[in-house]
Amino acid sequence: MREERGIIKRYFPAKGYGFIARSGEPKDVFFHCSQVYYEDQPATIQEQMLVEFDIEQSDKGLRAVNILLV
Repeated sequence: MREERGIIKRYFPAKGYGFIARSGEPKDVFFHCSQVYYEDQPATIQEQMLVEFDIEQSDKGLRAVNILLV
């Protein structure tokens, strides 16, 4: 099970990235589409989808990884 839960707040398909809103947290978390899966398959991403994910620190701040559509 992933450490965090949230919803996909914004997604920019042409750029391949977006942001996840976490409940109780003021800042959204960046994600790249290559980190999103559904049952171990790459997933179709849409805003407002519920996700579970892990967070790691990058040189530009926090980012979501190992993202699973719920």
